[in-house]
Amino acid sequence: MVAWWVGNAVLFLVIIPVVHVLLKRVRGRMQVIHKNVADILWGANKLTEALQGVPELLGKTDRLVQTVSGAATEYGLAVARVAELVKA
Repeated sequence: MVAWWVGNAVLFLVIIPVVHVLLKRVRGRMQVIHKNVADILWGANKLTEALQGVPELLGKTDRLVQTVSGAATEYGLAVARVAELVKA
């Protein structure tokens, strides 16, 4: 019976307070993780908003590249013609 009372005393005076302290530390770390995850989510949302216009800009870039490549081809052909005239 004495062992029973000693066991109960150890449980209430040592084990439960240690578990309580450890759980408080885990809860504190979880709150820090939660805040960091919330910050990451906020940043991801801002990034998504900033990237909304990218498809339209890519379409403009494609049209500009087509225009410039056509003009560059015409310029190259003109330079080739001038080079042939100079050789002749």
